[in-house]
Amino acid sequence: INLSLAFLTLGLNRCNPAECASLLPGLLQFWASILDPTNNNNGDSSIGVLHFMDPSRKMRHDQTWHLIFRCLESISHNPMENAAAARKRRAGNASLSSSSSSNNDVTSSSDNTTSETSSASISSLLNKTKQTIAQSFLISAALFDLFADIFLYTPIKNTSSTTVTPGLSPIGYQRLVSGAASQKKTGVKNFREEFVTRMSLRELKLKLLDLIAPCRRFALFLSEKQPSSAV
Repeated sequence: INLSLAFLTLGLNRCNPAECASLLPGLLQFWASILDPTNNNNGDSSIGVLHFMDPSRKMRHDQTWHLIFRCLESISHNPMENAAAARKRRAGNASLSSSSSSNNDVTSSSDNTTSETSSASISSLLNKTKQTIAQSFLISAALFDLFADIFLYTPIKNTSSTTVTPGLSPIGYQRLVSGAASQKKTGVKNFREEFVTRMSLRELKLKLLDLIAPCRRFALFLSEKQPSSAV
């Protein structure tokens, strides 16, 4: 298990958003098995503390926590970035000459079709994740804690282990900041170094907020209504 988690940590940055979305249901179920080793499906939403007492289990928990976070980060979209890209695309199209506009329209249409297809695939895969969350109080509570930890986190200059972001527990803070950074960020080793600026952290929070906001298309905590089967 430890080796599999290590390979996932190394290889996740090579996965596209659709592949990350397909990994989420399995990662969430594995995460639940760590939080509740007895696997009692009695509707209890409390998160156990046994993984804190076992160093090996705690390491698996923290690795899985960050894998889920990186998958969510990969499939999310920054609304501000999307708006800026749309404005830039419209401005570029407006400045094209009439002679090249037809060729550009074909390319633009092809790109938009590819983007819409990819988005539809991610939405379909996320529906499985939403059902997994809806069927487990434990997973939904743990995932809520994950989002809360990231939303509460703010960079602090003091790197002392006794100084934490207000609102975060010392355990949650250390779990968050010690996680491996994205390999796309050269020279950065962990979460604290990757999101050391308020601007980068703001962009991350906007992306994750886009996943859970009830008014957005994904709304992870709002499960899709299943059609009732005829009896």
